[in-house]
Amino acid sequence: MARLARRDQPGMLHHVTNRSLGHIPLFETERDVRAFLALLALLVRRGALQVHAYAVLSTHFHLLVTI
Repeated sequence: MARLARRDQPGMLHHVTNRSLGHIPLFETERDVRAFLALLALLVRRGALQVHAYAVLSTHFHLLVTI
């Protein structure tokens, strides 16, 4: 059964996640994590999104954002 379309409106919260395949580390070093967070910070400074919460683990990440 197909799922219902999401209601996407300005100001809504979005849970964004990305997971690597086969439990392979997505972030291998602390430097990788810092680079990811720096790119995320750049998007925030540009006003492209607001980050309300985040979790970065070795194999995946979660973001709670407003676009």
